[in-house]
This record gives sequence, C-alpha cells and structure tokens, in this order.
Amino acid sequence: MRKNKAGYGLEKYVELLYKDLGYKNVIRNVIFRMSKGDYADAQIDLTYDGPLGNVVYVECKYHSKGNVSFSEFAKFVQVLNILKIPKLPVIYRGELVTNTYFDKRTINSAEVERIKLIDKDGLIELEKKRNSLAGTIFAGLNSVEIYKNKGPKDVIKYLLNRALPIETQIKRYSA
Repeated sequence: MRKNKAGYGLEKYVELLYKDLGYKNVIRNVIFRMSKGDYADAQIDLTYDGPLGNVVYVECKYHSKGNVSFSEFAKFVQVLNILKIPKLPVIYRGELVTNTYFDKRTINSAEVERIKLIDKDGLIELEKKRNSLAGTIFAGLNSVEIYKNKGPKDVIKYLLNRALPIETQIKRYSA
C-alpha cells in the first residue's frame, strides 16, 4: 500500500534517523495480517522497540503544503485500536511524524490517545541529536551494516545524505 513517493521518502528518512539515534529494531512498512473474518489487514509505516520493552508504532505523513488534519490522526488511532494497542499512562503507544505541522484538534487529542506528535520542529531537534557525538557513533555502526548489505557506494551516499537539509533528504529517498 504505497501512498506516494514523497511519503515513502519521509518513511525512509525517519527509519534512518531513528536508527542513527540508536532506536532498536526499527522496521519499515509493517503489515499486520488480521484474523479471518476481520475487515482488512493493517499497515504501519514503522515500528521500533520502546525503552520499556514495548513496541512503538509510527505513522509518517508527508505534506507539500498544509498541516496534518484530525482525520489523518483519527485513522492512525483507529488502526492502533484495531490492533488492540493499549493506552498506558506512562508511555506513548504511537508516534505521528510529519514534515509540516498538526492542526489544533490533533494537538488537543494526541495526549488523550497517547500519541506523540513529531512535527517539522521536532524533526529538526532530532536531526540535531543525530549530528551529536552519540548520533555519529550510531551512524558509524549503521554504515558497517550498509556496507555488508549493499556495498561502499551506498555507505558514501548514506553519509553524504546525513549532511543535507531534511527536505532534501526526504526528496532523495523518494526517488
């Protein structure tokens, strides 16, 4: 279920960003097969292992203009509910990531639904952490993995892409 190339680019960018930040077991494009008789399968853009051993579910929303609407937020909440992901008081059950911003209703509803919102400003902050010493160490470890799986040319592309502005990285991963 591929939305659009730019959406794919944001997913790929967030996947690599999270890996560079040391997030564990980051997996992109996760399909959940529903049991027989259920309405449909569910797709989540990313999952990763949270700090308390929980799985965190991530939905990425790319917009060339405009904000993420409440209806987009509600669809993500609906998928989490279908998957029976509980709302716990201490941890977030999901993250909604965008290259723009969220509308007011989404911002007001996110805490109740235990969804962490990461907007353009949040991505910039994560990018700063990525470029810190710790992020650079994780990027080095990721480079070894890329070298093993794809070869030296892809390592060079990966390291060069990290130095580009966020929107440029997203566009490159969209190609």
